[in-house]
Amino acid sequence: MLHGTFGEDGTIQGLLELADIPYVGAGVLGSAAGMDKDVMKSLFIAAGFAHCETCDCLAQCLGSEPKKVQKLVESKLKYPVFVKPANLGSSVGISKAHDRQGAGSGH
Repeated sequence: MLHGTFGEDGTIQGLLELADIPYVGAGVLGSAAGMDKDVMKSLFIAAGFAHCETCDCLAQCLGSEPKKVQKLVESKLKYPVFVKPANLGSSVGISKAHDRQGAGSGH
């Protein structure tokens, strides 16, 4: 059993398929899509599934234009907000910002 980056993101599945080694579980596409929260959200929306409100931005934008990202987040969401990398494991890298100061510090 594998979990997280390289385990459930399609990487190992692709390697196993290239080596013609059978495995169980989701394939490359399903694993990769499931691991990327932004891609999965888009698929859920396209399928008509209910979803919570989110605000997506690239990490490089957060680093280079934090005020712009802050305005975007605050225009769509209310504090507290959870900050989550789009393509890491289920609980890796999550932080909760209770207010604007918490959002800016990354905690």
